[in-house]
Amino acid sequence: MRLRLWVIGACAAGLAGAMPPNTSLATLPVGYYGSSWPNKTDVHIDLFSRMRFVTLMQQDGNCWVKCCPKGYPGMAGCQPRGDHTNATDYPGCNPSCDQHGTQDAVFRRIQAYSESVGRPRPHFTLYMNAVYDWPFDAAHAGGNSVDVLDIHGNPHTEQCDPGIFPSFFLDYGRLAGRQAFLNAVEKYIVNGTADGVYLDCYTTIPLKCNKDNTSCFAIRNRGGNTPSAVTHAQVVAYTEGKQAVLPVATKAVISSKRGIFTAKTVKSDNPDGTPDPFGANTALIGTEFFQGSPYDLINASERVFRNGYTYAIVSHGLSKENRPYNSTESLCTEYHLASFLLAVREGMFIVCNGWDPAFARPLGNPLGPATVVTEDGVNVLKRTFESGVVARWVVGTEDNATVVWPGVPPPPPPP
Repeated sequence: MRLRLWVIGACAAGLAGAMPPNTSLATLPVGYYGSSWPNKTDVHIDLFSRMRFVTLMQQDGNCWVKCCPKGYPGMAGCQPRGDHTNATDYPGCNPSCDQHGTQDAVFRRIQAYSESVGRPRPHFTLYMNAVYDWPFDAAHAGGNSVDVLDIHGNPHTEQCDPGIFPSFFLDYGRLAGRQAFLNAVEKYIVNGTADGVYLDCYTTIPLKCNKDNTSCFAIRNRGGNTPSAVTHAQVVAYTEGKQAVLPVATKAVISSKRGIFTAKTVKSDNPDGTPDPFGANTALIGTEFFQGSPYDLINASERVFRNGYTYAIVSHGLSKENRPYNSTESLCTEYHLASFLLAVREGMFIVCNGWDPAFARPLGNPLGPATVVTEDGVNVLKRTFESGVVARWVVGTEDNATVVWPGVPPPPPPP
């Protein structure tokens, strides 16, 4: 009953600040998703203000810098795999840093800047993780009362993908753990500046048992980590608790802010008739759909919408924490852009993590679906938009794709 009352109150609180995403195809619907530039300058804030949506990752900002001063490059951005240096020994790497609060502060900067230059602000999506409770999260102030404990009463710890140790698990099997998750949704999204959420590890259940339930353990990232022994009762409680909480969170975000709720770990190539298990309205279409042909992206996006999603975010990767401060250009290639335009429909966004003047040029609705035509004896998948923009891909090639903007010479073909 407590959770049900929480949702009713949350929805009423958030409606006044609702900022649904701008899905118009008047210009390219482009967004940012990453963790670059911990100390963001006005140049970066201006860049963000031009986006349709902005998602800041867990590696973003000064909390990550405090917990990860080594700055190990690459995806393992905190410290090398297997290095279990305790991040909480570093000054400021504790719940008082409030990682989600620092994201909220950046969103407020972007909002104020957008208003000052007369630009519609982006849709802000908060990064949250549905498994991990990190040392810099405000929720971690709850300590053992909100985290998964092993059979000896010690918290499970491991090194997560981006390298931070210790990474704890929120315990959905206990009321305090469930409420800690929902409190964050309420504080930073429903009553905060964020409009939506990018929920990583959305459906992941990191507590499991063997087939006869005689051995149960907690672990998500097996690389260099040791499983913690837990009971079968803990596994059942965690699974049931998480499955009960997720629909509450999705309803709170979507009803209160009409926000994007990105279901990370739900497959965008699920067969028809596979609705989101907990009511999320947004699917992430990832890197793999840029590695075949534009047909793969077209088919994946069609499946996403047939399965009931309202939005689809097409991403070829995130903007990493070690990106140079003077690098603000678009990271989308001509092939990425052409593939997206061959597939796009209202409700889709492409992550380019930077800006190109072409993104401000008129686009307009497509005049029809992408179709194959013959040009100079070559089969070309082609699509034209109201503005005269043309996206084309030479069928069967690896990356021979172009976008022609009216009045702008087309780029040279790849060598």
